[in-house]
Amino acid sequence: MVGPELLVSAETKDRVAVRPDRVFRHAIRLGARGVVLSHNHLSCTGPSDADHAVTRRLVAAGHLLCVPLLASLVIEPDAVHDLVSARTWLTTAPAGHP
Repeated sequence: MVGPELLVSAETKDRVAVRPDRVFRHAIRLGARGVVLSHNHLSCTGPSDADHAVTRRLVAAGHLLCVPLLASLVIEPDAVHDLVSARTWLTTAPAGHP
C-alpha cells in the first residue's frame, strides 16, 4: 500500500528534528505495514551522525510498534543512501558516545 506523503519533521541547515511519535502516529492511523522516510542533503557529504541516530531511534520505535522502518533515505544530488538496508546505523556510535 502506498500512503500519502507527510511532513513529520522540520530540518535546518545542519539539524534534523524527527519525533518517532509523529512518524508512527500517521503510519498507525493509515494501517501501514511499514514506513519509508527520506530527506535531502544539498551537499554530497553522505549520511551524518544525526541521520544514523534518528534511524536508530526510528528502527527501535518501529520494532516496538510492529510497524518497521523499511527505508531511511538520504538523497543527495548524485547519490541515494538507504541507512536501513546498509545497516550503517548499527555500527555508528550514538550521539555523545565514542
